Amino acid sequence: MPRSPKIGQFIRDARPGDVVGFSSCSPTGSVIRAFTCGCFTGLTHVGIVTYWRGCRHYVLLESTSQAIRPCLVAREMVSGVQVQELRHRVLEYPGHVYHYPLAEPLAWGAALMLYQWGETQLGHPYDWDGAARARHTLLARICRRVHGEDRHDAFCSELVAGAHRTLGLLPHQTNAEDFSPRSLVRMERRLGVLEKRRIVK
Repeated sequence: MPRSPKIGQFIRDARPGDVVGFSSCSPTGSVIRAFTCGCFTGLTHVGIVTYWRGCRHYVLLESTSQAIRPCLVAREMVSGVQVQELRHRVLEYPGHVYHYPLAEPLAWGAALMLYQWGETQLGHPYDWDGAARARHTLLARICRRVHGEDRHDAFCSELVAGAHRTLGLLPHQTNAEDFSPRSLVRMERRLGVLEKRRIVK
């Protein structure tokens, strides 16, 4: 596996609750950016670092339809909420990767809460409709208000927002479906939840 000092530093620094942002260089990534935030720059995907029982290192909890390795827990390819090994996910991603550490690291009890919450989300299917509702337009906002929050499937930023809401990092009344990857990270930076991004790759 190729060496990368930044990736190695990321693996050492990553802690439960941290956000990992991905920005694909592929045409698909450009479509996702345009579809969710109306622009052709920025993040196309986010996941959250967590402890996971039975894993030697911290892992990435994410909701994706484009994983290239089996979920570490399900041990099969899935489309939706899954657990992936951090190093492999970063090295094999076809684009840029960023680390957004929490401004205040989680206490062990909160890290355990994140893991337990993640267990309840594992296996939920990828929310294609949520990806559409994440677009920041008037029509999308109306759809979110009418539709409400569907907790049986998950878009990537919806999963991360839900995790941070559960941990008390976002207000209890936050609708996790209100965000695209880009808008979630920007809002959490403004609220002081996340530190400035660190380039991993």
